[in-house]
Amino acid sequence: FEEFFRFRTILSRISSQIWPKLSGTMPICVTDHKWTENESSVYITVPLKGVKRNKVDIFSTSSYIKVSYAPYIFEVLLHAPVHDGSSVAKIVEGAVMFTLVKQSEGLWGALADPRAQDKGYLLRRKQEEIDSSLIRAEDERVREAEEKQKRQKFAVQQQMKMDEDERDRIANWKEQERILATRDIDRIGGDPRYSGPDIIELDDDDDD
Repeated sequence: FEEFFRFRTILSRISSQIWPKLSGTMPICVTDHKWTENESSVYITVPLKGVKRNKVDIFSTSSYIKVSYAPYIFEVLLHAPVHDGSSVAKIVEGAVMFTLVKQSEGLWGALADPRAQDKGYLLRRKQEEIDSSLIRAEDERVREAEEKQKRQKFAVQQQMKMDEDERDRIANWKEQERILATRDIDRIGGDPRYSGPDIIELDDDDDD
């Protein structure tokens, strides 16, 4: 859930701040969403009202959900936290459908945190969730960079080991060839059937 929408965090934060300025009007809050729950999960359906899926921006954390699709916006500060890693969101049949997995089992009775009726509390909690998500996104970016560096280092080490093994293999092969050649020379030198060329010493008188 968080991984799927992590890349939209910054975009959502910016668009929520500049959208009214660009459009000249405040976004229309969507209130005709539907939701159901059981002991372990929450299901939310947000109608897109004909807006194309590539125009939809979704931002989510464990406690806050926002769907922006000009000129509409849906947002809710959840009644209780959910598991980011286990929750999912899909755009199907002209709607965004959330399946949220509760951190603690039990019926909520209401989708939104009742304290969110206080605008000051809502704004503060929204900013906290956005900041927390930005920090997690940065931590994830750093972690991925470190993992990539580790993989690259491991690949270099593996290549160096392969090169060293190949050098050792060639050196061993050359040594075996040298040993075999030496044995052949020794065997030929001690074989009585082998006779080298006759050496004839000439006297000085033979020069005439």
